[in-house]
Formats: sequence, structure tokens, C-alpha cells
Amino acid sequence: MQSRTLSAKVKSGLATIRTNLQKRNASWRSPMQICESQMQACNRRAKFAKAKNCVVSANADLQNRNAVLQSQSQI
Repeated sequence: MQSRTLSAKVKSGLATIRTNLQKRNASWRSPMQICESQMQACNRRAKFAKAKNCVVSANADLQNRNAVLQSQSQI
């Protein structure tokens, strides 16, 4: 009988540990999901900023080339 009682106590203890671990995991999931979504938003903003910077740079380069061509055509 003692082995059954001990086995039941062990199973009960393991069930309690499992429940506590599940609660801890659940409490960590929400902040991790928020962090992940913030990182994704930051990456999107960074990609947009890079693309915008590239367009501005290309536009400036074209304006410089246009100015050079205009000055050469006036000569």
C-alpha cells in the first residue's frame, strides 16, 4: 500500500510542477509576442527608411548629372 501512496504523491507532485511550468510559460508568451511584433515593425520601418534614402540619393545623383549635362550643352 505504501508504494501506491508514494506513487500517487509523486504523480500529484509532478502534476503540480507541470501546471506551474505551464503557467510560467503562458506568462512569458505574451511579452515575447509583443517584443516580436515590435521587432517586426522596427524592421519594416528600417527597410522603408533604407528605400527612401536610396531614392533620395538616386534623385540627387540624377540632378547632379542633369546639371553637368546642362552646363556642357551651354558651352
